Amino acid sequence: APPNLSALAMESTVFERCYAHAPITLPSHTALFSSRYPHETGIVNNGQAVAADLPLFAPHLAAYGYRTLAAVSLGTLLAPVMGLNTGLDRGFDRFETASSLDSYAEMTAPLLEALISNEDGAEPMFLFAHFADPHEPYRSAGATGLETHVLLDGVEAMVLDPGRAPYIERTLALEAGTHKLAFESPGVEVQLRHLKLTGPDGVVLEPRFIDGSLITVLERQELEFDVPVSGPVEVELWLNDYPRLEARYARYVEEIHMVDAAIGKLIADLKAAGRWDDSLVVFTSDHGEGLTQHGIIGHVGGLYEEQLHVPLMIKLPARVGWTPVRDRLAAVRSRVVRHVDLVPTLLELLGLPPLVGQAGVSLLDPELASGSSLEALGQTHAPEAPYDLYSLRDERWKLIYSPDNRRFQMFDLEADPAEEVDVFAEHGDERVEWQVRMRDMAQLWKRDGNIETDEERAALRAALGYH
Repeated sequence: APPNLSALAMESTVFERCYAHAPITLPSHTALFSSRYPHETGIVNNGQAVAADLPLFAPHLAAYGYRTLAAVSLGTLLAPVMGLNTGLDRGFDRFETASSLDSYAEMTAPLLEALISNEDGAEPMFLFAHFADPHEPYRSAGATGLETHVLLDGVEAMVLDPGRAPYIERTLALEAGTHKLAFESPGVEVQLRHLKLTGPDGVVLEPRFIDGSLITVLERQELEFDVPVSGPVEVELWLNDYPRLEARYARYVEEIHMVDAAIGKLIADLKAAGRWDDSLVVFTSDHGEGLTQHGIIGHVGGLYEEQLHVPLMIKLPARVGWTPVRDRLAAVRSRVVRHVDLVPTLLELLGLPPLVGQAGVSLLDPELASGSSLEALGQTHAPEAPYDLYSLRDERWKLIYSPDNRRFQMFDLEADPAEEVDVFAEHGDERVEWQVRMRDMAQLWKRDGNIETDEERAALRAALGYH
């Protein structure tokens, strides 16, 4: 087991059934920080712009005197990187991100250390620490022995290990004219996830593929591009191998341990700053990951448990006065809880007013402890997903609705936690009201939903694994 997360669990209330509202990064984060569902925020795909008037957690805290800090992995598309500012950085005093696409845990950790060390502790602090791992492309922590040879005009320019999912930035001095780049990976299936060529004076150079294309999985790809005038050409490229299932599992576990090490570093930094004992800490994930269950590898395209069921741990400050609160949280630790409930819970714990428009409820609500049940709504939307899907679940039943074919699936999660047997024909009448709500929700979204993304955002989404 990951040692640092296991140690955190020993200090925390661990919730057994927490659910995200979308299996996509930006929609899930927006729901988390606004306590509103994706169809309410309008953010259902990565790369969309969060409305400037949407109430969010960070500016709410800032209004009550909190220092608001963040260090994030670029895969979230949360920050103003490459000119793609989605707006979730609003309200943060500092919002740091590494400069490249492969902003993994070990690159985010030093950003967090710098943020913590620069604070004098005079004001209360909200720190958002985001790690992209584990996430496709799954990469190895060490050398794999695999090789991709990068050739410039027929001459080998570099040799890369595609199992490490390398992101490379190089400046080349090139003469005016047509040049060729080739990627040769004998015996290895490799995909070129991202390629950007910038010529002299900042002119973007368009590649023309002779063999292959971006995102396709091949042993060899070749392209050419024109340099209008002699001078420096900036090359950004990101590639990875496409491992078989056994390697995917192994690398997924490796990435969990990479994040665990980064979390251990963060905890050590907080302890060194004298902040850990007094900190209120929440650990969760924006979505799950399918590893062949239901024929899905990844997330985005499904609303099964493996896509929406996420970890949740809440560590309270160590002082004795927090013991009754810890007991109240423990009373609902085995119940269905949702991401929209986290902001209301945290604001109650901090003694601050609710966020305007919040859809969730505080996990300290006495009605939950007395048996009231929450319903967890999930959704995923085209064009990022293959098609729109909606889901609802409670303590026992799970219903998934596909508007395109008007099909419902239903699962008895008590008897069938792996969602292998569709019991809608036998038990659909158990949740007729859900069916009405989901149909209405889908019709309203089809009529009023608006997804605006440009070509550059779409290309970046594809590079990050959201096809």
